[in-house]
Amino acid sequence: MAVATVDLPAEVITIPDEFLGYPLESFSIPDHYRDDLEYVFLPAGMLRDRTQKLAADIFVSYPPGESITLVCVLKSGLGFFNALMAALQSLNSCPALARTRSDHDDKFGGRHLSRPLLSEFVRVSSYIDDHSTGNVQISGIEKMAGSVTGKNVILLDDMIDTGATMKHTLEAFAKLSPKSLKATTLLRKRCPGATGYIPDFLGFDIPDRFVVGFSIDYNQYFRDCEHLCVVNEVGKRKYASGRVA
Repeated sequence: MAVATVDLPAEVITIPDEFLGYPLESFSIPDHYRDDLEYVFLPAGMLRDRTQKLAADIFVSYPPGESITLVCVLKSGLGFFNALMAALQSLNSCPALARTRSDHDDKFGGRHLSRPLLSEFVRVSSYIDDHSTGNVQISGIEKMAGSVTGKNVILLDDMIDTGATMKHTLEAFAKLSPKSLKATTLLRKRCPGATGYIPDFLGFDIPDRFVVGFSIDYNQYFRDCEHLCVVNEVGKRKYASGRVA
């Protein structure tokens, strides 16, 4: 199946299909995973630096003084959420930094005042092992009306592959009548069957590789690896659903 071509914003970092990452020996990798990984795909420092830029873009997209509610998809989005929230908090402490870190036009007359930051958490599941089941389950949204209605909401997840799960989740949140509703993901995967959906704030556009780390898991494993890595066939078999005690 062909991968659909989409036009991405210029600031999105596109990783080419032929990219083969970095040797595991060049980074600190937990010993219990060394035999299960092919290579480091994106180092933690690069992930955090790109997240700081996304934070600046988000910051200047909302009027000064208006709150921003980040809704984190658990558990895979937690690493990205923590890094993004820390970067936004730094901008609140020194709002003028957003002017130097974002290429977006200043829509608010140079008034770089702080924005209240709120957070919520939701569980969205559609995966077994390394493939999507197509059945999207959302847990926790039924209790969020008071936190979402009339608010500026950004749905945050680690990665988009086909885009179907994100679109389904956004539709569910739209029913709660937020003031505005946007999405941000650290990664967008170029994979067969993709809908072509692009989030409002995107970090990297990557080839169709099964990546883990930076809180992205494979059946709950690899969250404790701080770099984004590619799982090898040994790792896929070892941690397949139902095979790990």
